[in-house]
Amino acid sequence: MVPGEFHDKGSANHLLVFLPLFGCAISVTFFFLFLFELGYFYGGVANLAFGLLFLVPLIFFQINQVSYGKHLMALLFLADVLVHSYLLFPTESYFHLFLVSAFPLVFMVFDSSEKRSRGIYSVAVALLLIAIHFFGNDSLRPFNFQQDDVAFVRNTNLVASFLLLAISSIIYVRLIEHRASESSKLASTDALTGLGNRRYFKYLGDQQINMA
Repeated sequence: MVPGEFHDKGSANHLLVFLPLFGCAISVTFFFLFLFELGYFYGGVANLAFGLLFLVPLIFFQINQVSYGKHLMALLFLADVLVHSYLLFPTESYFHLFLVSAFPLVFMVFDSSEKRSRGIYSVAVALLLIAIHFFGNDSLRPFNFQQDDVAFVRNTNLVASFLLLAISSIIYVRLIEHRASESSKLASTDALTGLGNRRYFKYLGDQQINMA
């Protein structure tokens, strides 16, 4: 898609709505958990800010600026994990699993004409994961975590990641089913009249022969 292209709000674009809403919901949940359960002010404020930012791509989608919304959504997932994994929480909290879970879905919203964008974000994800894994962040974090706190953050992140994968898998299966149905319809009907074509009537004939 190009900037300004009309956004189809059919089932094929559920991911465009699901990903920002999921990012917002998880961020708001983390805001309450980290602020009130851990007493971690910086973590709570950061999550509240990301929760609001995740709603911005939806605005771009509504005004038909789909391409800009896609890029903003991908950048928000990158920034979210960078801030949480490298600036706010210890590496062993495994917050980068959220990135691993989310980015295959982000790639799905970029169509075949946007291979360059997919490549750039793939490299960015790889570099970010390498940085999180090999470079320590103890000197950057403004909050000293106890072992129980680290386990709490890790478990929360694992639940969010598995939930993201489960829900998105359902949406992806429905997306494939929808496209398969559309392909079958295009293959068996005339584009001008909408009536069944030769292939469709052959299918009906074979069906009647089998019944007889």
